[in-house]
Amino acid sequence: MTSELLRSTFPEPMKSPLAALALLALAGARPALAVPNAPEPVEPASTGLASAAAPPSSPPAPKPDTSSAKADTDDDAKLAEELLTDDAEASDLVWLYSNADEYAPSDATGPPLPASELPRPGGGSPRAWDPSWRKFGTGNYVLTGVGFGISLASSLIPAVPDRWRSTSQLDEWGRRTLSPTSYDDSRWAQDVSDVLLSFNIAFPLVVDSLIVAYWYRKSPVVAQQIALISAEAFAVTSMLQGTTAGFASRERPYGRDCGDTIPSELNHCEEDRRYRSFFSGHASVSMTMAATTCSHHLRHDLFGSPLADGLTCGVALSSAATVAMMRVVGKQHYLSDVMTGTLVGALSGFGVPWLLHYGMGDRASELSVQVDPSSPGLNLRGVF
Repeated sequence: MTSELLRSTFPEPMKSPLAALALLALAGARPALAVPNAPEPVEPASTGLASAAAPPSSPPAPKPDTSSAKADTDDDAKLAEELLTDDAEASDLVWLYSNADEYAPSDATGPPLPASELPRPGGGSPRAWDPSWRKFGTGNYVLTGVGFGISLASSLIPAVPDRWRSTSQLDEWGRRTLSPTSYDDSRWAQDVSDVLLSFNIAFPLVVDSLIVAYWYRKSPVVAQQIALISAEAFAVTSMLQGTTAGFASRERPYGRDCGDTIPSELNHCEEDRRYRSFFSGHASVSMTMAATTCSHHLRHDLFGSPLADGLTCGVALSSAATVAMMRVVGKQHYLSDVMTGTLVGALSGFGVPWLLHYGMGDRASELSVQVDPSSPGLNLRGVF
């Protein structure tokens, strides 16, 4: 149709620029000419140049490409479908692909597990003091006070540098095998022993007595007795260790290096503590408090489970053994020092609670301890 129109309009060959511009204008109007029953616009010849200069009409806006969005949606759906498996860990991630504001239990994840309730004051069942056990009495107060008093006074015993410098083959083996060559390299072991010593002392006094027995189980009588018995065992061990170390005046392992690899002006070389090696106070006190912890947990079932109480006893004893070993690594004691201290601490930590308070089975009610003043000192008597 367009070609016929062109032939009817321009029967002769186009030889002028004006005819060419008119032909371009008609070609640009082709879409309008293709519409059926639409009147064909006829413009004057004078406007042909303006029509040719006008820009063509804008093409229709392209439709939005939804192929990428649809691909992303398909990928999310496929991933969510893979998560809906029998694997419990995978199924718990389904909520990440939900549009819900809050996570709600569904068939995919199941109901949430209930959280255990936090401990609260008085939340545990109370503990009662067995009438067959002996409570802390006047004699026990006197023994505890005397023990701490003698321990403090033992620090005034003057050191005798040449009293005990000899060692055994066992001590030399431990020093050569366990201790580092440099004194500075051994300080970390000293710090470890100090921290674990504090832990062992605090556990029966703070955790067992104050937190568990008094705060959680609301058993003030049991809490008081646990604290007093622990302090009593502590006092007995401190008394034995202080007097023995003062009179033995054994030089510590690092003392052999003072003035050589260790500066002689170092405080550890100038103080009397250099001659307090036998026996180890850290090892003896740590083992005493660990054994006392075991005694309380075996009698009072403080944690409410034989397994938990047994594990607590094992951890306490292991901590005390670690303290003893760190004193050798830290060049503070020989093996014979820590072995003796561990033995004394075990005897005191188990002996004081059981002999003076808890008793041995049916003989608990027959146990009696008395401390009587006598000249020139005190007379300690026990009836079994």
